[in-house]
Order: sequence, then C-alpha cells, then structure tokens
Amino acid sequence: MPGGPGAGMPGGQGADVAANFHTPAGGVTAFLNALKARDKDRLTEATARRAPTEAVEKHKKIFSEIVEGTISDEDLDEISKSFDGFKVMYQLNAKSTARIGVVVGKPTTGGGHLQRTIVARREKEGWKVVDIEDLYNFKAMPNFGRGRTNGRR
Repeated sequence: MPGGPGAGMPGGQGADVAANFHTPAGGVTAFLNALKARDKDRLTEATARRAPTEAVEKHKKIFSEIVEGTISDEDLDEISKSFDGFKVMYQLNAKSTARIGVVVGKPTTGGGHLQRTIVARREKEGWKVVDIEDLYNFKAMPNFGRGRTNGRR
C-alpha cells in the first residue's frame, strides 16, 4: 500500500493528538488515541451515543459502559491491549449516508497483518465510533515462485 498504513488519512496517530471528528477516519483515530491513552473521558467523547443500541449484540454492554462512563479499568485495559499498535489504513465506501467503515490494522511477525473494521456514525458532534467488527489475521503468503527469471520462463 503506497505510503503505508494511514497514509493520506486525516489526524495523527499519537495518544496526545487533538480529536478530529470531521471525518470517519478522524473519529476512529480519536477512538484509538483515547484507547492508547487509556482516557475514559476521551473514549466516551469518541463513541457514538447510539452505540449501545446500534452495535451488534455482543458489543452493546461494553459500548453502554463507555457511553455512560462506567467502563472498569480492567475492561479499558483489555480493549486498549486488543487495539495496541492498530492504525487507520483506509476508509471503505459508505453503506449508508450515516455509517462508514474504517479499516484499521497492524503488521504481525512473519509478514502478515491483523485487520478489523471500525464502523463510524455521523452524529451532530461529528463522526463517532458505533461498532467494531471481527478481527482478521492475514498471514503472509509463501513464495511458491521458481526464483528469479528476469522475466523469462
């Protein structure tokens, strides 16, 4: 991918970068930065108010705790660790006018990468995280080529 993960995407990737909710990628970056900083207030700010009702069933409880500001330190540590090292890679095409998937990922040892899609929702205050899709592990493909041929067979 030209420029690497996050190339051309708005917003920085540091835990201390100011939140930018003007774009879906900016909202997801704010969510990742809040997790990196383990900052409950910033995490609440980066989460859509409708997340507790619009997320898939298995995520409703954790999003409810995030929105209400009652997420435990243990749960915050767990979700922070699960996103450690992830960066915005690219934005998917919109499925609706108010929801867009933003793909985040990180490299793994052996040349593969982990990837998941974070769904952002347009709210009055800007783009906020409404759900998180399953994690995918893309392993590096082995090189089955015959070696260097300099373009000849």
